[in-house]
Amino acid sequence: MSWIDISILVIVGLSAIKGLREGLVKQMAFFLGIYVGIFASSYLTTFLEGKLISLLDISLKTAHSVGMAISFIVILLFVSWVGRLVGKAISRTPLAIFNRLGGFFFGLIIPLTILSYLFLFIDSIVFPTFSLFERDKEEQSTIDIRQESRFYYPVKNIVPTFIAPYLLDKEREIIEKNNDNTINENK
Repeated sequence: MSWIDISILVIVGLSAIKGLREGLVKQMAFFLGIYVGIFASSYLTTFLEGKLISLLDISLKTAHSVGMAISFIVILLFVSWVGRLVGKAISRTPLAIFNRLGGFFFGLIIPLTILSYLFLFIDSIVFPTFSLFERDKEEQSTIDIRQESRFYYPVKNIVPTFIAPYLLDKEREIIEKNNDNTINENK
């Protein structure tokens, strides 16, 4: 078990305990914020890409990743803030045990979703040659910490598989553009 696996387990465990303490209402608001942030950021990213490219003079792949992160964080913070207001209004529920058990469940799901999104973001910036579809044979033969981890790729694939398959299509599109650019440069 690598340090990434231990980190994932600690983060998920601490979040489950936090969910048990805070309850379902607050956890659900945060969870909703994550999903709304992912869905909305997948649509807002296209708008932000053009703005970031013209303002910062960066590549399409970097603009896509940065735009995705910015839109996700802003939306998540706003929805979480609204959820906290609602949570304070509903905090005195007679079904407190169910509220806490539901919070524990959402406390398990939330960090897995965040880590998946974070791993996608890191892979798109730090390890751009590694994608979900293609990997160079030279890159595959080099063992890195992600390949040694039992949980890295299963956690990373949570968002694109279950939540936002749009991210897979966008990654495939960017890879094809990069391959076309590489072929054109070699001519």
